[in-house]
Amino acid sequence: MEISNPSDNSMVLVENLNVTFGKNQIVHDVSFNVKQGEIIGMFGISGAGKTTIIRVLTCQIEKKNWNGKR
Repeated sequence: MEISNPSDNSMVLVENLNVTFGKNQIVHDVSFNVKQGEIIGMFGISGAGKTTIIRVLTCQIEKKNWNGKR
């Protein structure tokens, strides 16, 4: 997935997010950019990692369990 260079109006930038718990990889290589004023939604099947991504962004999951850039 290619993401354009973020400009000054980027509010959220996630690059290559990976989340693991033990031997289970919950999120694999997720990247996205949300610009100021945009409204986004996340959808997917149960267990796809939507809530886990939100928990990383809101600092509810310790850094030891994820890597990437947020």
